[in-house]
Amino acid sequence: MLLSSLFTLSPQYVYATSETDKWSLKSEANLRFDYNSDRGSRYQYRVRAYPSYQISENVGIHGFVTTGNRFASSHNTINASQSNYLYLRRLFVRQSDQYGKTEFGVIPTYKGRVSSTGLSKDGWIAGLRRVNKVANGQLEFVVGELDRLNQPSVFNSINKLNYYELEYSFDLTADWSAEFSAERLLGGNFLRTELRYEQQEQVYSVEFIYRLDNDNSKVVASWQQNIEIFNTPLELFSVYAHVRQGFGRRAELTEDFLEFGHAVSFELEPQNNLVYDLKWFSRLEFYEGQSRFLLGLKRKF
Repeated sequence: MLLSSLFTLSPQYVYATSETDKWSLKSEANLRFDYNSDRGSRYQYRVRAYPSYQISENVGIHGFVTTGNRFASSHNTINASQSNYLYLRRLFVRQSDQYGKTEFGVIPTYKGRVSSTGLSKDGWIAGLRRVNKVANGQLEFVVGELDRLNQPSVFNSINKLNYYELEYSFDLTADWSAEFSAERLLGGNFLRTELRYEQQEQVYSVEFIYRLDNDNSKVVASWQQNIEIFNTPLELFSVYAHVRQGFGRRAELTEDFLEFGHAVSFELEPQNNLVYDLKWFSRLEFYEGQSRFLLGLKRKF
């Protein structure tokens, strides 16, 4: 019944009386088996929804509703004693103009594509983002509050400004791009850089974060490649990461956090859907003498 209910969800659209559709809702769901050599196995599910209302051509209100109870996690565990979580994590206004965009409210942690060392795409920042187009790239500035990392709610008041970020992303050539950023969050100061090579069939990237106030670092190298097994086109994504223990919670809040120390991960999923727009996915992780295996189904609406 759970599997049926998760994957028979359908997108909903409310049509306005004007010539454009002002309301929209995108959603996705997945169900997965998660085995960890340290804590055993469990079954989990995730539901995400992205409602939006377009006030005008350049101004819209956007939300993000999802399961899960923590900044970097949006899965609920089936049959857990406390696991029926569903939160409105983000609610913000986005205004676009010829120079870029402005976001205000409880905003996403990212401006576009999420890097392995970027903050989790399930997370939130209460504040303001401004992205400006510059020569060959974009300049981004964010100021706000990063707090209350559990039990997210857009209705929490802002108590202090403790998050600052300045990032410059740009294209070196048609295939090479780079990012540089300076961050202040969770009581630490960080410098982050990324070098990325991208073609149609493969993507390579190397990312490095250095914590200025205690001389700790995190490095991530990733590789994405389209392959074919038994005449089935697949996407393979592999990651190597090394994080020093003293790096702090900034490591745990990133998109592809595995564990402190040395870790590797391999993700595999088909390029094409199965039936009813379903896709299977799998992941295998190894870190500091432990292993983890995930296998599941997902669908977007």
